[in-house]
Amino acid sequence: MILFFIIGCCFGSFFCVLAERLPINKPFLFAHSQCTTCKHRLNYWDLIPIFSAIYKRFRCSYCNQKIPIICLISEIGYGMIFIWFYFQPWTHKTYLLLIWLTMAFLLSLTDIFYYLVEPRIFYLSSIILWSYWFYLGKTFNYPLFFALLIINFGLPFLFEKFGHGDYLIIISWGILLPSLSFIYWLFFSSLFGLIGYLLIHFFFNKKMIELPFVPFLSLGLFCTLWLI
Repeated sequence: MILFFIIGCCFGSFFCVLAERLPINKPFLFAHSQCTTCKHRLNYWDLIPIFSAIYKRFRCSYCNQKIPIICLISEIGYGMIFIWFYFQPWTHKTYLLLIWLTMAFLLSLTDIFYYLVEPRIFYLSSIILWSYWFYLGKTFNYPLFFALLIINFGLPFLFEKFGHGDYLIIISWGILLPSLSFIYWLFFSSLFGLIGYLLIHFFFNKKMIELPFVPFLSLGLFCTLWLI
């Protein structure tokens, strides 16, 4: 289990770099890791997930600027996903859920960094997710799909507070859920979003004009998948 957590943390660290660099077309596969503030090239001991950040007290060793907390959250978060994976039966359904949660994880990071659903990640991962979905003999929730389209064009004010990327995710993931589970998903996502906004506004004393909603859609998805 510990090995799975460490592997998950390594993936989480890589996904954080991917989400930070891909939307601005910076190389992420073979480029050297560097401090986002002073651009100093990082050594291998600076890249050890979790422990390096704690040892350096969440500050860069070269410029003493704070390391973004999202890096640590990304490492721990995907490490926890891998622990969940460890305790599941290794079936096609589990692999499907792992693909789905990885897609949600990546899109959450790009939304946190840039308030953006990165198209290349979204469309590629959607194709992989849907292909595996059909491979398992499952079908879309077509009534829900057409209902969302009708609502979008007939009652656009219901979705005007959502970004275009958020709406694409609602369609992409929603058509894979039973109608009741879809309602649960939107409920959990909205609840987490409200809690997140209140925490930021009252406890951190920050006023946010725009709130990245994909992380809350992802949390809501995890709760919904856990229930069903």
